[in-house]
Amino acid sequence: MSLRQACAVFNISTSVFYYRAKRRDDTEVIEQLSKLAGLHRTWGFWMMYHRLRKLQYMWNHKRVYRIYTAMRLNLRNKRKKR
Repeated sequence: MSLRQACAVFNISTSVFYYRAKRRDDTEVIEQLSKLAGLHRTWGFWMMYHRLRKLQYMWNHKRVYRIYTAMRLNLRNKRKKR
């Protein structure tokens, strides 16, 4: 069976078969997040994200959050004691 026929059976385009995702280099984001995490241990994601914006880094918040969670910088939720 040819590639074209197989793609027709699965109802996909042949370009989908040949597509290869290009991963961006995240080293600069990792570097900046680790600097901020070292300086400000109590800052959460949004504080760090807004600080990066003020420093003229215009990265998408979804990309920064993906890297933030991969670095395990998430802060635990502190519950109020009654």
